[in-house]
Amino acid sequence: MKHLKKLGYLLILAVAFSFTACEEDSELLFIDDTNSEITFTNSFLSEYILTFETSSNLGERFTWNTPNFELPTAISYDLQKSITGDFSDYEVVGSTTGNEVAITIGDMLDYANELGLDNDPDTEAPDTGTVSFRVRAYAGTDGVEVMSDPVALTLFLPQVSTGDNAVCEFDQLYGVGHGLSQTRWTWDN
Repeated sequence: MKHLKKLGYLLILAVAFSFTACEEDSELLFIDDTNSEITFTNSFLSEYILTFETSSNLGERFTWNTPNFELPTAISYDLQKSITGDFSDYEVVGSTTGNEVAITIGDMLDYANELGLDNDPDTEAPDTGTVSFRVRAYAGTDGVEVMSDPVALTLFLPQVSTGDNAVCEFDQLYGVGHGLSQTRWTWDN
């Protein structure tokens, strides 16, 4: 009976300790140490020549490094564009969980239209302008985010040629000889 009484006391003591251990709520603590940077890893052209004939071609493939958030979580990316350059008017061009987003020449033609570019030599509208891009990396909806430095791409719309001054490179070619008359070629035709 003494042993049973001691076992009862030990059981009551264990239950009392279990309640006191649960009085203090332990919170999961995330340390926001986002010293990691995100940068574009591809090289950009000095200018992008835009024509309607090539609108379905690849204009640029933006690639970037993976930042280290020091959290075991999936990272999402948004490629943003800005016509003004200060990103007060930014628009998300593409979202991904990978490390690249591609845009076509057709997309760039749309951006050139937003810039007010014109390839008509008779108007005062410019034929060259810049569009800025940056990438945003973030973990979760309320989580940590990192922005890359913006990069400005120069878009150029070449002037349309009317074809009035076309020069045939074969104007100086001619033939002589008896064989030409046999083929019914004459100087008149």
